[in-house]
Formats: sequence, structure tokens, C-alpha cells
Amino acid sequence: MTDKSLVKDVMVAITDFPHMPYWFSLRQAITIMKLSKLEEGQSPVRVILVFDEKYQLLGHLRAEDILRGLEPRYLSQGAKGFEWASAGNEELAALWSDPKASKEAADSPVKDAMAPVKATVKVTDPITRAACLLIETGAPVLAAMDGNKIAGIVRLDDVFDVITSTVTSL
Repeated sequence: MTDKSLVKDVMVAITDFPHMPYWFSLRQAITIMKLSKLEEGQSPVRVILVFDEKYQLLGHLRAEDILRGLEPRYLSQGAKGFEWASAGNEELAALWSDPKASKEAADSPVKDAMAPVKATVKVTDPITRAACLLIETGAPVLAAMDGNKIAGIVRLDDVFDVITSTVTSL
């Protein structure tokens, strides 16, 4: 029942979630993302947590953020290559696939591509609070805090499963 479910009931322990320091490269993030699975048989995790040298959470890096980071810099200066491509300009979309520029961009640090932390929840918060914050921030994950320490991660997928299971069992 969602009115009794707490964040701690659905969170993934911080030690079980893929993470990296902010100075790692996008190339290293790609490797971590491709190899990361929370449980056998699951699809790879598409979010990596980014920490500073004191192990303070700075943000997260999604697959979309990596793709944006690999976008050649000459496209990033004006209109985004993705916007041009979706508007039907296939010639500009072909420029984005420049292997040399993308390989150079892969050496950029993840701090340049990550999204900062926008909100956190307490491990004792109701799961509905996590749902509201996930929707409001558009983040795929929230840090679950136990006091001043990060204890785990609440994923949108897990919150979705709990809430929709309750709705569909009515």
C-alpha cells in the first residue's frame, strides 16, 4: 500500500548503485554504464551517481547526458544537433556522427555533462513524497538521506512499480 510505503522500503543501497568521481571521463562513464546491473537479468542501469573527493553527491549522469556530452562542440555553440536532426535536417545530423570529434569529447570529464542534485528525500519519507519530487524535478533518481549521510537511491522505476501496483489492484 503506497500510503504506508516508505523510501527505505524501495531504495537501492548506495553501495549497490553505480557511481564515479566527477573527474572521470565520459569514456569511463560509458564503460561503467554498460557493465552496471543491480541484479542478474536486469537491463543495465542508465544512471550513474557523481561524487566529489569527500564522497558528497554532486549529481547524476544519464545516458542522455553522455550523448549530449559526445556531441561535437561546434554543434553545441549554436542550435543543438539533436534539435536540428529532429527538425529534419539530416545533413547536420550527419555532422554529429563525426567519429573524431566524438572520440575527443569522450575524454571530457563527467562534471561537464552531469545534472546537479535538485532534491533529496529522507529514508523515512513516504514513497508518495519521492514520487512528487521525481515528477517535479524530472530526475530519474533521488538520493535517500539518513541524517546528513546518503543511504541509498530511490529510482523512478521502483516508485512507479509500487504506486501502479496499488492502483491496478483496486
